[in-house]
Amino acid sequence: MRHHEPLRLPRGLEAHPRDAPPRHRQPRPHLPCRAQENLPLPIACAFLEQESSGGQNVFGHDPTIFVGAGKVTKSKYRRYKRQRDAQLPDGDRRMQGVGPMQLTWFEFQDDADKIGGCHKPAKNMAVGFGLVRDYLNEFNDNIVDAGEKYNGSRDYGEEVKAKTEVWRGRLP
Repeated sequence: MRHHEPLRLPRGLEAHPRDAPPRHRQPRPHLPCRAQENLPLPIACAFLEQESSGGQNVFGHDPTIFVGAGKVTKSKYRRYKRQRDAQLPDGDRRMQGVGPMQLTWFEFQDDADKIGGCHKPAKNMAVGFGLVRDYLNEFNDNIVDAGEKYNGSRDYGEEVKAKTEVWRGRLP
């Protein structure tokens, strides 16, 4: 098993100061997500910018439940999951984008829950970045195709590709 440097977020994408650990603990200078190890930083930044304005831990705006419900907290996420899992009479589920990577499909949210909680940004990003890496592998590192599979829209893939190029220019 090879060791890779963890993702280090560029200035402006780090956690909000109020989310900082207590003073007696040393803050982590990076996010410890194993799934991010093989995802180039400009691509990770582009997806975070596209999905949640740079990594905000918020609910999405799909026209279903918890529309624009603001910051994702453990208690809000639990309430969301109860509604999500209360299937409609036809067996469908109501789902909403959650967290920095706007995980929307219930199984992806559950995957993040299994590693510590979809409501936690690092766990949310671990699953989202893992999906992006899988899609990049599937499409021979084609960002547009990977973005389209992640979101379902070709325009989305094009936007992520353009943002990736901007991030490549910003990062050392």
